Amino acid sequence: MIATTQQNMTTELDLGSSDGPPRNWKGIGIAMVVILAVMSLVILSVVILTPDESHLLLRSHLTMEDLESDEFKVHDPCAAWLNNNEVALRTREGHVLTFTLKNNLTTTLLDNSSLDLTSAKFQVSADKRFVLLAYNIQPVFSQSFTASYAIYSVANGDLLELSPLERETTELQYASWGPQGNQLAFVFDGDIYYKPNAASNPLRLTSTDEDQKVVNGLSDWTYEEEVLLTYAAHWWSMDGARLAYLRINNSATPVMEIPHFLGGLYPSNMIFPYPKAGSSIPSVSLFVVNLYGPAHTLEMLPPDSLRARENYISMVSWISSTRLSVRWLNRAQNQSVLCVCEATTGACSEDSLMKRMLRVLHNVLHFMKNPSFHNDLQRFQRSPQNRASLFYQLVELF
Repeated sequence: MIATTQQNMTTELDLGSSDGPPRNWKGIGIAMVVILAVMSLVILSVVILTPDESHLLLRSHLTMEDLESDEFKVHDPCAAWLNNNEVALRTREGHVLTFTLKNNLTTTLLDNSSLDLTSAKFQVSADKRFVLLAYNIQPVFSQSFTASYAIYSVANGDLLELSPLERETTELQYASWGPQGNQLAFVFDGDIYYKPNAASNPLRLTSTDEDQKVVNGLSDWTYEEEVLLTYAAHWWSMDGARLAYLRINNSATPVMEIPHFLGGLYPSNMIFPYPKAGSSIPSVSLFVVNLYGPAHTLEMLPPDSLRARENYISMVSWISSTRLSVRWLNRAQNQSVLCVCEATTGACSEDSLMKRMLRVLHNVLHFMKNPSFHNDLQRFQRSPQNRASLFYQLVELF
């Protein structure tokens, strides 16, 4: 009986313990509101501070056409020195300007309102009266190209197409201003033409048969890629009175045929002279033509040691208005001869002072870039060959 009574009391106490104090629902609600408010602030901050990149999702995948568009092209200002104080350049919008360093003055030579200059090349004449424009550019090798050329007059805005007399409009192989006034030279079908000024008729300085594989004043593949490393193979004298140029003959050079894959079903084939070991190399000659007065052309004769052998001309540089420095190489390129040539006679001297110089530098001359000669020809300065050897060497000739 007593045990039963105690069990009933224990049961009543257990049941009574389930009735605790009432829960604080108001506090719980406030805590939930605070938590929701903090979470809302965090989400809102993330949404506000995250940049909007939704427009990227609307774009298609990157294609080769995209890479060729103007958006992915680096702007080339085509900057070129006009003199020691002025530089010509093209803006991103296509305007051609001149900038004077001393007073920070900018002058507009040609704006882009009437002509689309974004894809054209330009050159400013020495007197800054004309701008030579190259358009419809078609690349040939790494540096060479063909193009149509026009002369723009800064004074009145007139535009004159540049072409030989026998053609109204044509593609030229090359054109450039001379160092004086607005004299001009251009190459068409392997021949050089000269204009004393922008308005004059062109004079034909060379004459080459169409069947001959000869080019005047320009590099072929060998000279452009391996020897001169430039497309132009002609050099104006300092006073603009003479023009030195190479005549490269590939009549005996074997040809190479290379397929060009330009997007069509079948490739197009490009054929050009390409010498290999044991085959003939291009024969080269150096000429100087007088531009003031009657045109008179003289060949600069190579040194006797290389005259009867295959050779290269790896450097031509004017020392004065009548003398040039010329470097010849034999085919094996283990013999180099640096000469001073008289443009008035065609004689190239490698004796006396020049021979003593060659004895000093016979093993490095063919690695040198254009040397800078002193006016008295008693000293010359060796230019650095590359960035790894940024030094100059002054050689005294005894």
